[in-house]
Amino acid sequence: GGRSDYDNENVFDDLAESCSLEGSPSGSETCDTCESADEIVPSRSKSAAGPKSARPQRVQTQHGWDDVWPERWGVTLEQVKSFVAECQESDGWTKKMSMYDLVEQYVKPKTAGTGVGLALLMNQDQPQEV
Repeated sequence: GGRSDYDNENVFDDLAESCSLEGSPSGSETCDTCESADEIVPSRSKSAAGPKSARPQRVQTQHGWDDVWPERWGVTLEQVKSFVAECQESDGWTKKMSMYDLVEQYVKPKTAGTGVGLALLMNQDQPQEV
């Protein structure tokens, strides 16, 4: 995988602004705009290598370790907005930031050594349904 030629300038702002469920009480619903995010970031199962077997990520709870399957690796719209705002406040942020850049400069360093992805890092205590 490498960088796409797709121009993602302000892709996060565009998705957040066009979401018809902004401010929904539960934050767990999705709208057509949010579901179209798969067009920007294709799922792993669509890769040239074929589908990958899903494996759980493990999180530590007060009762020990729990397996959390991909169906519970979700984030709310508010969490996305908050994370993007945090990134935008950093010195390295530019308006021409691509999805690749965001992952390399912000997601990977934040999750390095944790054993979980960003969604579970944000929601270890209460994983969100996708």
